[in-house]
Amino acid sequence: MKKWIFLIVIVGMLGYAVYTTVLKEKDTAREEEKQLETVNKPVTNTAEAGDAKGDPNKVGLAIGNIAPDFELKTMDGETKKLSDFRGEPTMLNFWATWCPPCQAEMPDMEKFYKDTQMPIVSVNLTKSERSMDSVKEFIKDYKLTFPIMLDEKLDASKKYAIQPIPTTYILDKDGRIHAKRIGPMNYDYMVAQYEELK
Repeated sequence: MKKWIFLIVIVGMLGYAVYTTVLKEKDTAREEEKQLETVNKPVTNTAEAGDAKGDPNKVGLAIGNIAPDFELKTMDGETKKLSDFRGEPTMLNFWATWCPPCQAEMPDMEKFYKDTQMPIVSVNLTKSERSMDSVKEFIKDYKLTFPIMLDEKLDASKKYAIQPIPTTYILDKDGRIHAKRIGPMNYDYMVAQYEELK
């Protein structure tokens, strides 16, 4: 009798483990489907959330607005602000290691960075990651040389209402939003934006 009870408990525990694993995989698949639904949205070069023409110092997320400032730590433990990059055109990119469209654009971003040396403020949604090791491994696998900023509490992501990822803002030398892209970028798009701001 004790053997049967023990066997039933073991089978029950295994069943529960399989059930929870399947649920987690379904949640991950749903999240990835949501990301993929919007990755092909077109380049946006027109105001979306208002017009900054009336006030050149307006801070906001519309084209022409000054991009909201934030402060995050880098992978090296240094603290940087977005405003530290004013004075030259800058790419602001929000991403995560588990995001397939983010993975797709990284090789082109690295090539673009090496070719132009345009500053890239690469914001990893660190709170959404499994671990810091997965971020380090991703950087190593993709041989990324541009600085990575860690959004450990998703403060910057919330400030920019980031959903989905990747989302990228191209900023002019004064920190104003020149363009916004939802979904992965390719090398030609990056170069075209860079040329417009040179």
